Amino acid sequence: MHVEKIVAFHNALKSAGIEKFNLVKVTSILPPGCEIVEKGNAIFSLSPGSIVHCVMIEDYCRKGEKSAIALSVAYLKESDKVGCVAEYKAKSLKEAKERSSICAKEMLKAIYEGIDEKDIMEKTEGIEIEGVDTWVCGVVALVFAP
Repeated sequence: MHVEKIVAFHNALKSAGIEKFNLVKVTSILPPGCEIVEKGNAIFSLSPGSIVHCVMIEDYCRKGEKSAIALSVAYLKESDKVGCVAEYKAKSLKEAKERSSICAKEMLKAIYEGIDEKDIMEKTEGIEIEGVDTWVCGVVALVFAP
């Protein structure tokens, strides 16, 4: 929260643990061989100021507004294949998560025609934000760390 939108965004990045990096948004492809780790585990090896690629969704609210954002990653059990990342904004967290999950899976199916749904692995994270008298920002990101 902050009266200035840019500071609210910085505070959201801080909550996500990625405020010390120069973030470069990329599109929705998860490179082959990526390992999915929980928040904070991989980025400790990065130096502050590092240029870091990510897929990120952000949203802002003011007083009386509500929003939910989610990001899903869908990938195959075979680590030599690409995965897909989808972001979604909705009125409820449940809807944002469900829709981002569906989109990520559908994108993956479009790349690998004929894949079986049971071979798809998926992870979804989301956040709900509600406005106050100042700006509130929510961020969900998938960060690519070496």
